[in-house]
Amino acid sequence: MSNKIYWENPYLTNIDASVTEKYLKDGKCYLKLDKTIFYPNFSGGQPRDYGYINDIEVIDVYEDDTDIVHVLNRNIDNLDVKLSIDFERRFDHMQQHTSQHILSAAFYKIFNWQTESFHMGNEYSTIDLSAKDINENEIQKAEILANKIIQSNFKVSFYLVDKDGVKNMLIRKNVPIEKNIRIVEIEGLDYSICAGTHVSSTGEIGLVKIIGFEKNKSMIRIKFIAGQRALNHYLKMYSIINNIRKNFSTNEYNLTNKVNEVLEYNKSLEKHNRKLKNKIVELKTFELISKVKKINNYKFIIESFSDEDSIYVDSIRRNISNSHDDIFQIYTLESPNGMLFTISKPKLLKIDMKNVFDELSQIYEIKGGGSNDIIQGNLDGGFLDDFLNSAILVIIDMLTKKN
Repeated sequence: MSNKIYWENPYLTNIDASVTEKYLKDGKCYLKLDKTIFYPNFSGGQPRDYGYINDIEVIDVYEDDTDIVHVLNRNIDNLDVKLSIDFERRFDHMQQHTSQHILSAAFYKIFNWQTESFHMGNEYSTIDLSAKDINENEIQKAEILANKIIQSNFKVSFYLVDKDGVKNMLIRKNVPIEKNIRIVEIEGLDYSICAGTHVSSTGEIGLVKIIGFEKNKSMIRIKFIAGQRALNHYLKMYSIINNIRKNFSTNEYNLTNKVNEVLEYNKSLEKHNRKLKNKIVELKTFELISKVKKINNYKFIIESFSDEDSIYVDSIRRNISNSHDDIFQIYTLESPNGMLFTISKPKLLKIDMKNVFDELSQIYEIKGGGSNDIIQGNLDGGFLDDFLNSAILVIIDMLTKKN
């Protein structure tokens, strides 16, 4: 059985220990020690500690019944070893884990919502609450209470109790108890069963911030950060807001109003632009209709575009199709991916445009596809004139054979 020193003193970063069991597997060395400061991976939702044993990096730590197994990427000969952990990571985990207890207590005290699960991530942590729904006002109430608890600098203590001792405690969430368990107490305010590492007083957290929430199955998932993570988040957000504020030539308190003004102005511009674009499409439609060519008694519009987009070209095509049911439309458009083409048939004529595509693909290297009414694709622009002539000939040939 490994003596879990991180339970007794989570601030300890270096100790000497003795190897009680060792075995090698797949080029890795597995150690069990008489005592350890290494927290095992995702025990109670908390990630493992990083660190070294005799200057060899510990690549994993996990629980094996009452023992803690330390995994190294090479063998170690000594039976007496020196352990050291990354305290910056450890203290971050202590801040996040204690802040989870505080947030969970806040939601429980205000709304009677239990915390059903907890996960500590590298960027943020989450708790799942037994709530059906939640709103910003409820989030704010819990966040304010949690930060008041932090600012009050309550003592945080941890100790083992037996199942009889638990009966006399106001445990926030009761679970079946068969043996001694570890309690984390926030000075008469909250009692939780927990195996994690924690700060010794709530003031060491500094700040907890809820950064998001969402439905998760039948629960509500809360995303939060605390301690140094919360400060780093604030500094980043302040930098972003400050840069935006400068661009709008205003202060942070009036920034929302300025942004709303710009958004409203942009909406009016977009509306005006849509009207102008529709007018331009309308004018171009009339122009193209006036340029209809008759080939073998069939009407064709053939046009090449260079400085437009496909939405503009398709708007023209649809306008003409809706107003004239006897015109073939053949359009090309220059693009970074080559020359795009669109060929559509009039509604009155029974010709399958997919067959036209198949015929053209026998002559040219084209990519695309379509339907009975319209085909689209791209081709090498060097063959444009030849391709347009071939498209007309293929269409007329198919119509002639039908008749």
